Amino acid sequence: MAWAITHRLEAISLGAALARGLGTDPGKIQAAMLVAVTLTTGAAVAVAALIAFFGLIIPPVARCFPGHNLRLELVASAILGAVLLLLADTLGRLDLTP
Repeated sequence: MAWAITHRLEAISLGAALARGLGTDPGKIQAAMLVAVTLTTGAAVAVAALIAFFGLIIPPVARCFPGHNLRLELVASAILGAVLLLLADTLGRLDLTP
């Protein structure tokens, strides 16, 4: 759902008046994104419990790489999130105690 409306969300980032001029309804898009974020966050917390809080770190980091393109930010967030989770799991499984 989030992937499908990213181009409309980019129109809203230009400002509400310009977004309306481009034919989008900012209120509907914001409501749809709120639903998408709520559902994905709820699903992630339900499945992974505390591990989902790693997701709070990744999007700001991912925003640095592709510039201001929401589709590339979503892909970069997914890849970086998987890498961070893999590293955290690997370090957590290492037994460094004597």
